[in-house]
Amino acid sequence: EFMYFLTLMEAEAWKNGSHVEAYKYLEAEDEFMSKHLATWVSDFRQCVEKNGKIIFYKAVACVLERFVKMDLKFIQSTLKKRENFFKPEFYK
Repeated sequence: EFMYFLTLMEAEAWKNGSHVEAYKYLEAEDEFMSKHLATWVSDFRQCVEKNGKIIFYKAVACVLERFVKMDLKFIQSTLKKRENFFKPEFYK
């Protein structure tokens, strides 16, 4: 739910042309993912794979792990691009 809030606010900021605010939400997403979700998602997947009885939930846990890792990489790569975004030569 917290990530939903952050991404919703980020989307609104992009929509309104408030790039500085959008990047602040991206930074918050990066921090939350790095310090919370990404720290336990692999252990969670392994636990479900080891103890789960239903293959569907094992697959969902695997997809969740891959999504969290992929999303974190996307957020971090977007934040790296920010450095160029605010340079005047970016718009030439």
